Amino acid sequence: MPIPIPSGDPFYPRRNVSTGERVCLPFMRSLPGQHRLGPREQINQNTAYLDGSQIYGEHACLARELRGFGGKMNATRHPTQGKDLLPISPSHPECKAPSGYCFIGGDGRASEQPGLTAMHTIYLREHNRLVDGLRGVNPHWGDEKLFQTARKITVASYQHVLYNEFLPRILGWNAINLYGLKLNSQAYYKGYSSTCNPTIVTEFATAAYRIGHSLLRPHIPRMGTSYNPVEPAILLRDHFFNPDIIYQPHIIDDIMRGLASTPMESLDQFITGEITNHLFEDRRIPHSGMDLPALNVQRARDHGIPPYNEYRSLCNLKRAVTWDDLSREIPAEVIARLRLIYPTVNDVDLFPGGLSERPLQGGLVGPTNPRVKCNSLPTIDLNAWRETAQTGCQIAGRTVAVGESYIPTPCTSCICTPEGAQCASLRVTDCDRLLREAGMEAVLEDEVCSSQCGEYLTRQTSVIPSVSLTTRRPRTHNGGFLPTSLVPPPPVRQNKRRPHLRPFDVPPPLLV
Repeated sequence: MPIPIPSGDPFYPRRNVSTGERVCLPFMRSLPGQHRLGPREQINQNTAYLDGSQIYGEHACLARELRGFGGKMNATRHPTQGKDLLPISPSHPECKAPSGYCFIGGDGRASEQPGLTAMHTIYLREHNRLVDGLRGVNPHWGDEKLFQTARKITVASYQHVLYNEFLPRILGWNAINLYGLKLNSQAYYKGYSSTCNPTIVTEFATAAYRIGHSLLRPHIPRMGTSYNPVEPAILLRDHFFNPDIIYQPHIIDDIMRGLASTPMESLDQFITGEITNHLFEDRRIPHSGMDLPALNVQRARDHGIPPYNEYRSLCNLKRAVTWDDLSREIPAEVIARLRLIYPTVNDVDLFPGGLSERPLQGGLVGPTNPRVKCNSLPTIDLNAWRETAQTGCQIAGRTVAVGESYIPTPCTSCICTPEGAQCASLRVTDCDRLLREAGMEAVLEDEVCSSQCGEYLTRQTSVIPSVSLTTRRPRTHNGGFLPTSLVPPPPVRQNKRRPHLRPFDVPPPLLV
């Protein structure tokens, strides 16, 4: 779905000056990801949970690559200061750095621009700082315990800042209270549900949460230790996927002070030319950049997002019949600009329509965007990030109290700990007795059983009819198997190599 350059565009030429051919901005459609026939749904490559995946990786393979030893994250050392920097890669597909190296993080955009790189670096340093502190007070902890505990604290801190400081300034406290997004100041939160649907609405990802593009300044400011400006400021177009500036002395500190002390741009329909004309451009090729707002509008159309007017009625606003019907939410001068672009009020796209609204009291966004956002935010991870009372562990669909054990399958035993369920395989000492008590079906379904008794089961093939599939080992009152004829396996020797990282799943309730 390439975007043709219209006649009279103030920056991009309509035709190639060398060939005379029409010029278009390249645009690739999102891959469909539905499992059944019906409306087209897209694949979301990022996890919807606020689980710190931008720090720790969005899949197990990347997570293993980012993880170091002793509970820490992999890091490179600053050449002069010795501080931790992100790992580097010579094969980053988007890298434009003269050095040939770009940084990698849990999200593929860690090197997109220096502000993002600085944030990813702070996350990494915080994790490794926590590991050092935890090891000091818990010298008996191993690699896995240190890593997971530091990860839990880092993610909880990130979530707390997001819900306690960021969202109230974006949405306003009225919306925070209306949609139940306010943090508990005391006591535990007991509303966690492991069955909560974590998916987000397409409108959130495709339009509503792209409002941040309006907040960008053309330069990233730098501030010294006394908050005096450091020149030159960082021009965005010079550093898209070119993070070599991060090797300069004190640059991470200068960037973070600059970001924290400089006001952002206003949230409105105006967006800096750094991302409307120069996004990801090759500085050697004129007009090779891209237009991010145009990509946003086209992405919404690619995903089948209805026009802005459809969402007015969904968000308890009056559906506009004429342009004048927008005057309560959108200033007159903005309506006049929209009329120059769109044939009718029903054609306005959701992204520019949302940016055009007057902000609600105490927030930055208008009445349409909060409704779309807040209907998504609770389903992202509203329950998991809060301080949650530890009432037990979910093991095979059952709640097991902390300190108690449960045998969900004939050859697996689990115990509930404050850190979650810990399961181990049981060693079979009598396959014949196991088969009589648990039943052939249960033994075959349990890979631990079938792997240990494989030879015995093969010999029993001819007598399987004499074994009743309904004869099972008696279960306990809570549904588990009685652990007869089984003994715990011998202890495994400590492996000094990096432990195998389990694939990330739904994050457990956080204890902070």
